[in-house]
Amino acid sequence: MNVQTTVGADYGYLDFILIHADHRAVTKAVIQTLRQQEEDLLAVRAELVETPFVVRALARLGLGNAMKRPDELPIDPGDIQAFTMFDGTAGSDVLFSSESPHDNLNADEAFRVSSLTHAPDWTLIELRETVSGLCLLASSLSETLDGTDVLYFRKSGRLTAEPHFDFHVYQATETVRRVLCRVTRPTGDPAQARWEGTLDGYTTEYEPQGMYPSGIKPSEVLNNAKIDAILAHNGLSHATLFRAGAKSKSIVFARKAGGAPMPG
Repeated sequence: MNVQTTVGADYGYLDFILIHADHRAVTKAVIQTLRQQEEDLLAVRAELVETPFVVRALARLGLGNAMKRPDELPIDPGDIQAFTMFDGTAGSDVLFSSESPHDNLNADEAFRVSSLTHAPDWTLIELRETVSGLCLLASSLSETLDGTDVLYFRKSGRLTAEPHFDFHVYQATETVRRVLCRVTRPTGDPAQARWEGTLDGYTTEYEPQGMYPSGIKPSEVLNNAKIDAILAHNGLSHATLFRAGAKSKSIVFARKAGGAPMPG
């Protein structure tokens, strides 16, 4: 495993969220969001068990467990590992990319929230998003942080054969801007690979003017250089976010035992 700890491109996909708010406010919003998600999960599970129509429908499908009481279910909601908090400052120079260790946990299982040494008014969240074209965590946080925009990015490094670049802006759960550029293989045949470029929504204040000229090729809609231009437009850079010493404080939220419980 080759993991860069500086500003190199030896990674596959690098997913991250930027929020123009201080680390304390974002951490509080993250905790609130995760608490709400856990409550929603328990509510859905309870409704699945207790709603007669759903029970009958699942029974017809042969899903007999749906007819059992919660305490008889093979997987109890209480057995689902809750998010706990770890001090991630010591290892924060290791990229939280698709190739990094972090117990191979994906976006719904682990992510890192960091304050930035040279941009303390921004907070960085590193994750490994598995849903294409949508960042669920960014969307949820935009609801919790009402009135604050949440920006999501995906960069592609040298370790992927299928480049995929994203830039989204979320407001109150809505995706008001989605710029996407990726290689697709509709038939699975590498010879059929083609570029897909998407420009949805309106140009935001976060984007430099003239990035998307008329008649732009799908392969040129977005790339690492354009993402770097967006960062620079906002007083940031790849180095500001990811070079050694870029993070002054980091907290890792993960669905695993051993961390501190989230405060109530």
